[in-house]
Amino acid sequence: ALNPDVLGLQELANDGYGPGSAIATLVRKLNDATAPGQYAFIDVDAATGQLNALGSDAIKVGLIYQPGRVTPIGRTTVLNTPEFINAGDGVPRNRASLAQAFQQNSTGARLIVNVNHFKSKATPCDLPDQGDGQGHCSAVRTIAARQLAAWLATNPTGTADPDILLLGDYNASAQVDPITSLEQAGYVNLLKTHLGQAYTFAFSGQWGALDHALASASLGPQVLRAAVH
Repeated sequence: ALNPDVLGLQELANDGYGPGSAIATLVRKLNDATAPGQYAFIDVDAATGQLNALGSDAIKVGLIYQPGRVTPIGRTTVLNTPEFINAGDGVPRNRASLAQAFQQNSTGARLIVNVNHFKSKATPCDLPDQGDGQGHCSAVRTIAARQLAAWLATNPTGTADPDILLLGDYNASAQVDPITSLEQAGYVNLLKTHLGQAYTFAFSGQWGALDHALASASLGPQVLRAAVH
């Protein structure tokens, strides 16, 4: 069974952080099934002082963690600029990106976790499908990847820790421009490194990997294994 210190989530209902919100309900159910207070969540609006910090779309990303194992440190920070959200398109396309640093309670080791959900291939963007197999909106996803890498390089959490883990649904396979752009920025694709041809979804008889975990150059050698469940 999964028992993560930190869990990155996508497609959470974007309904705030109150007692009846999706993320609060999920954490409450997890604690009911494990132990009181075992899991907690990052209240991004409270931490940033910004209402709807992760945008007004119907869904958003999120972070759940075990406070008995790790403690959030530094700034809870969000990339929600038009340059990232629109990524060169006329309307918003990507969901806001969330970054939070954590410190391991037992050792003091630190890690920045970044959660993303890039534009899907389901509907076209302003630029037409290039017919190269990358699907609709590859340019939007590629611009977002480059914006993301540049933002993370600015130390947005204020912790200056080089160990960064990128998690999320990038709606791009390992071989295409959005993911290779992150690799060119120094990130290591952990699924490709540890599992080779792993797949994370099946749709209409086709299999592939749209969900990825990428580690910064300093973190990559510290990762012992990766798995898809």
